[in-house]
Amino acid sequence: MQKLVKEGVSHREIARRLHMHRESVIRYARADHFPEKPQQSPRSGILAPYETYLGARYQEGCHNKMKLWKEIQAKGFTGSRMAVVRYILGLRQLEQQGTELEQTAQTIALTLACLSVCFSITQRI
Repeated sequence: MQKLVKEGVSHREIARRLHMHRESVIRYARADHFPEKPQQSPRSGILAPYETYLGARYQEGCHNKMKLWKEIQAKGFTGSRMAVVRYILGLRQLEQQGTELEQTAQTIALTLACLSVCFSITQRI
């Protein structure tokens, strides 16, 4: 954006090209450097008091999102079913990532073991 400003391109044209609001272009054009995006603080959502329970039930093998939603509703949860769906999908993704990491570690260990055997055989020859 600074390059366009130095070239004399109007703020309106820069906004059009970069798909930004004209006021944002003006603000950034006046700045010495592009401002960093502020970090968002973690939010304590409506589901927070039930996350431990949901995590435990998920570990027990209950992956039925509707059933889990009804269970925490009985405990006082007033949020939507979709909040539970998103949370359980997040748990599933974490579980899959953990499995992938585990498999990668096993692959590395097996490769190192094979290399060790191959190296010791070539040393004997």
